[in-house]
Amino acid sequence: MDDNFSKQTAKAGTWMYVAIFFAKFVDFFLLLVFARMLSPQDFAVMALGMVFVQLTEAVLELPIAQALIRVPKLERAMFDTAFTLSFLRAVFISGLLVLLAPVSASVLNDDRMTLLVMILAIGPAMRGLVSPKLEIYARKLDFRRHAVVEISGKLAALVIALSVAVYTRSYWALAVASITTPIVMAIVSYFQAPYRPRFSLREWRHFADMIGWNTASQIFTATSWQIDIVFLSRFVTPDVLGKFNIAQRLAATPMQIISIPIGRPFLAAFSALREKGALHGGYRKASSGIFMITAPIMALLAIMSEPLIAILFSEEWHGAAGYLSPLALIVLLIVFCDPMRALAMSLNKTRLIAANSALEVAIKVPLLYFSIKHYGVYGVILAQAISRVFSVGLCMFIVKHLIQFDFKDQIKAIYRPLVGLAALTFVAFAGRSFISYGDMVSLVITTGTIAALGLGAYIVSVWVTWRSAGRPDGLEKMAQDFALALAARVRNKTLRR
Repeated sequence: MDDNFSKQTAKAGTWMYVAIFFAKFVDFFLLLVFARMLSPQDFAVMALGMVFVQLTEAVLELPIAQALIRVPKLERAMFDTAFTLSFLRAVFISGLLVLLAPVSASVLNDDRMTLLVMILAIGPAMRGLVSPKLEIYARKLDFRRHAVVEISGKLAALVIALSVAVYTRSYWALAVASITTPIVMAIVSYFQAPYRPRFSLREWRHFADMIGWNTASQIFTATSWQIDIVFLSRFVTPDVLGKFNIAQRLAATPMQIISIPIGRPFLAAFSALREKGALHGGYRKASSGIFMITAPIMALLAIMSEPLIAILFSEEWHGAAGYLSPLALIVLLIVFCDPMRALAMSLNKTRLIAANSALEVAIKVPLLYFSIKHYGVYGVILAQAISRVFSVGLCMFIVKHLIQFDFKDQIKAIYRPLVGLAALTFVAFAGRSFISYGDMVSLVITTGTIAALGLGAYIVSVWVTWRSAGRPDGLEKMAQDFALALAARVRNKTLRR
């Protein structure tokens, strides 16, 4: 990946980072507010309601954006076909979930699920109805309009969901937050990328080859995510289920902030690099960069889970800390494999993504059946860990198969952040002995200081290792160039004065 193209991809990712960071900040803020206003049981109800919704959405997932990015030339007929497919999907999802709502209440043994699932069906139906012409800008690695759409949806959800929470003090605030965002995003998208809808399936062939395997992959991924909640609901109390749900959401947040916004720029970049024959170097930078950014955050979440939960949540949630620590480590395990999805899509090998997801589910489900009876929530976490280890192994094999990137080289690509993680872990564990839970102000200051020192140790270790390796191309070089340019700009402004 040449230096200019790396910077262009990074700039594109920055816009998406701004949008997703803001979106996740709103989600996190709402999570903290709701946790103070609602009970773990309310979160358990919402988690169960989302099981049927997310599984149905996964079954009917259509890779519209990916197909529009990948085709050589975009014409009116492509946009019409994309909109028609999205509209048909929205109608079908809504109708199917309305029919499944009473079934969900029966399966989950909770009458509240009927109305809840019907309302939640609005979310996935609207999520696919954004203007297809937004992808014109995605192809140019211009994600400013995507950022406006994302931020608008989250702002609306923030205002409306908080109002409902204050008024009802129930799980309906969570439901309203879930559906408001996609409704507003769909509306705003047509202002950012104007398009007059017209029904047509003339260019169906460009979408057909991606739908089958992509749908299979989404089904397996959603099953892997939701099967935990289904199993746990049979063996633990709603209070424990709500705490596990909070821990799972917290552990997933850093990865969602990083991997979701960079996914489209990676796909666009890999598609361009495929033509240049430069996928090997591009993937190495992508894998190393995403791991370098995410790893220290996940490590701190795992090590500092107890003080973090104590600071952010009321006392009734403190049991979630024991779940957050191992869940964060499981996410850390799979971080560097995340760009594999974009790589496989750029090469039209989505069946390999489906195979990877299928392996994880095939290993996880029987493990869940046996481990959850004996170990409860920790049995679920054990099943997750074992299935993810196998998934990472297959991911590395897929990358080797696609671009001849050896296992040794894949590990070597992340050795500098691994050195940094060792330094961070030493500092954080040493600092934990100074934490006292008696005074909240002291707890916040001590935890923040330990986290800052750990991150400092991580950055210094990565920097020293990078320099000793001969300053190779990568995220470190981009950071250095940015810092030097910023320093020069500040110096020039100072001299002018």
